[in-house]
Amino acid sequence: GAGGAGAGGAGAGGAGAPGGGGGLSCHAYQHVQHSRVTAKYLVSNATSHKHPFGAIAELVDNALDSGVCATQFVIDFKSGPEVGGVECLVLMDNGPGIDQSTLSKMLGFGFSEKSGQQIGQYGNGFKSGSMRLADDALVFTKCNETKSVGFLSQTFLREEKIEDVRIPMVTWSNDDDARVVSGTPEETTESLAAITKYSVFNTEEALMNP
Repeated sequence: GAGGAGAGGAGAGGAGAPGGGGGLSCHAYQHVQHSRVTAKYLVSNATSHKHPFGAIAELVDNALDSGVCATQFVIDFKSGPEVGGVECLVLMDNGPGIDQSTLSKMLGFGFSEKSGQQIGQYGNGFKSGSMRLADDALVFTKCNETKSVGFLSQTFLREEKIEDVRIPMVTWSNDDDARVVSGTPEETTESLAAITKYSVFNTEEALMNP
């Protein structure tokens, strides 16, 4: 309901028409206020799944999508010392992995390069599914050149009293385990600090070898 009204309703399509698209490029609107996604939205968005099994099915569908090409999907439960004694639902697939840029889009809202009837065309399924199952989701992925971890966490946002959704991410090179900085060094440092403080892995070494 909310998605349809925002995207196709009077706001985006109708109101923009009288301007005729006449002349100003998108770069002329850099100072227009951005839309915000608040931490509370993680909770409300998850209510699209009435039952936990529906949320799990969403995550399985994403893994088996043609763009991921996974042929195996495993669901496990862990609560031993390797996860700090915390009860964790573990979902794994044997897909080819993704780089940090793609991981950032996956953990963000509304980013999708899919179209038509493809699973994930609205860029929302992972967020709604994972947040229906738990307060925190830690994503590990490895592709040809890099390995990355991303942390979608209600606990982190709540404890740090952060209003907007922020998603810590860290990437390492597969060759020498050196950190790969895509933004600023401070962004990587703060992301690592947040993940090791609020996830079940409290060291960088543990994150690189889950």
